[in-house]
Amino acid sequence: MGQLEISKSQTKKLGYFTIIAIVLAFFIFSSGDDTAVNDHTTFFSTYDGKSRLVVNAVKSKLNNPDSFEHVSTTNFTNEYYDHYIVKMTYRATNGFNAVITNTALCNLYFDGRVEILELE
Repeated sequence: MGQLEISKSQTKKLGYFTIIAIVLAFFIFSSGDDTAVNDHTTFFSTYDGKSRLVVNAVKSKLNNPDSFEHVSTTNFTNEYYDHYIVKMTYRATNGFNAVITNTALCNLYFDGRVEILELE
């Protein structure tokens, strides 16, 4: 009564469809994870553009880290670099307790490392 008959060609098509579906699922889910890991836009605040990683690196070099005030940040990179070049302007107190405006030039690598090139 109502037996389902599947031919060899239908079985082959079903097998191909299954393999294609598995391969597509693999690429979709694996590329989604890679995108999340390699999304470097999260390094910079959408509000004021500062990078928490760069701020922390610079503050660790200051005489009075609590006096730090972010002014502005600019950054750039291209497909040949493995890092952003970040220029950050900030205010902080110096050793004489006077508030001065300084600039930090840093490399912010895609793995999260910060290399301070120049601290004025």
